[in-house]
Amino acid sequence: MTKKIKSFLFKFFLKYKGATIGKNFECESFPKLTLINTKILNLKIGNNVKIVGKIEIKQRSNSSIIFENNSKIDQGVRIIVANNSKFKLGNGSRIMFYSQINCGESIYIGDNTGISSYCTITSSLHKHYKGLNYMDAEYEHKKIVIGNNVQVGTNCFIAPDSFIEDNVVVAPLSYVKGNLLGEHIYKGFPAVKVSNLYL
Repeated sequence: MTKKIKSFLFKFFLKYKGATIGKNFECESFPKLTLINTKILNLKIGNNVKIVGKIEIKQRSNSSIIFENNSKIDQGVRIIVANNSKFKLGNGSRIMFYSQINCGESIYIGDNTGISSYCTITSSLHKHYKGLNYMDAEYEHKKIVIGNNVQVGTNCFIAPDSFIEDNVVVAPLSYVKGNLLGEHIYKGFPAVKVSNLYL
């Protein structure tokens, strides 16, 4: 079966489930879908969007996902949205192989931004209480915003309540928590500014 025929069939099924999809949609493998407390897939896909390989989408209740024009999602990416949160991937942006997006609160990724392979971006983490196992504790949910023209290196972790301004590079294997100012390079655990982006 050709890629064009596959894409047509996958587009038809996703629209049947509730998604809206623009022109020139490409999808190599049908996404794994899990809908919890809803029968409607609240997914909006713009024009010229590509899904390369099998991805996973888990949506709870009235949460929503937006893939804007010219965006691309690679094999093995996992996107979870819950608590009426929203995930938005900006125009021309890309999520690369086997990265995870966990939205207990909204996560916004700007335009022309790349999330490299094996990254985790999560707006939810367990709280910790003395005498209580962390798996039994409630979650803390805080929004994440990643700006335009941001490069997040492979194997990075971006924690809740983080804001990355435009024109930032985050080096591989970094842990991001808090605000990263634009036009700089950051690295480390936690990530700290190491140089200006434009020399």
